Amino acid sequence: MKYIIYKDYLSGKHHIGYEYLPINAKTDFEALEAAEKEYDEDKLYLIRIMKAEGKPKAYTPDGWKKQLYKAVMCKRSNSVGWHANDEQHAENVHYAYRYYTTGTHAKLEYIEATTQVETA
Repeated sequence: MKYIIYKDYLSGKHHIGYEYLPINAKTDFEALEAAEKEYDEDKLYLIRIMKAEGKPKAYTPDGWKKQLYKAVMCKRSNSVGWHANDEQHAENVHYAYRYYTTGTHAKLEYIEATTQVETA
């Protein structure tokens, strides 16, 4: 999976504060289309498109893998549109790891934010 979407909800507008949503997009444009469909200005404070960095790495001996994602574009409820997720646009760097397995019974996954990015 090349992209995930991060959704940060306005206070009191959803039972959870934020969520990560894996999407089946193959290009930046398809990811932008999917994110735009998920965007609801009445419920979301912020939405980010996160793109896979590097290749998935083995995480456990029983088949779990992890993939690093980095936010590349975002849209805020108080802005006019999409912009790069970088310092030039006053945005913090945002990384997340997606942990997943495709076992015999079901596909499982979990996504969490991180500040600890492995190098090499």
